[in-house]
Amino acid sequence: MTREASAVASGARPPSAAATVPAQALDPQLPRPSAGRRAVAPAGSYVIEVSHNDELFIINGEKFEATTYCFNMDKGDSVLFLEGSPFGACASAVLLNLRTRQECDVWCN
Repeated sequence: MTREASAVASGARPPSAAATVPAQALDPQLPRPSAGRRAVAPAGSYVIEVSHNDELFIINGEKFEATTYCFNMDKGDSVLFLEGSPFGACASAVLLNLRTRQECDVWCN
């Protein structure tokens, strides 16, 4: 309780969604989907359905555009939405690629 109270007093941000992801979901050794196979995302994550030029992504049937470039965001990768909505109901979002563990800032369309 004391730790939480001091965190609130210091203005620290609460843990992100990535902090609650099971360790196996962040394992870079997870098998990647092969051609013709539908990717299965860990619970709470979404699969990149289309990745074009490191800047355009279709996730959960919605279009997201990188604010700059998001390298290594490949078709079939699983991502978590740290901020924003996987349903496109947002102005911007932050994605966490579970394979590379890199964050990507995107615009929602």
